[in-house]
Amino acid sequence: MNINDIKFQDLAQSLYEKGREYAQKWAYAEMMDESKKSVLASVSSTFEWSEATKERQARCSDEFKIYLAKVQKARQEAIESKMIVDAIQMRFEYCRSVNSRAKKEMDLL
Repeated sequence: MNINDIKFQDLAQSLYEKGREYAQKWAYAEMMDESKKSVLASVSSTFEWSEATKERQARCSDEFKIYLAKVQKARQEAIESKMIVDAIQMRFEYCRSVNSRAKKEMDLL
């Protein structure tokens, strides 16, 4: 998506759509992060030994590493969505400023 290709009159709709997309991705990333202890407990329950050893084994497991990679990807997607929202907001402010300046120049002439 090239932000500069969005027409001024379409910026508000684009901001709304990308804002909703960001909210969904952020909520998913938060949910993934909040479930970390549950995933860790689930993985550690498959091991025997002391609780500390079970947790250590669970943190080293492939299942938990895959989960962490998914959390990282979800966070990255949320951050990238936020960057798009911020870029659209900056583009809107730029266009508004240019239009305001053009209007002032017309009044001065």
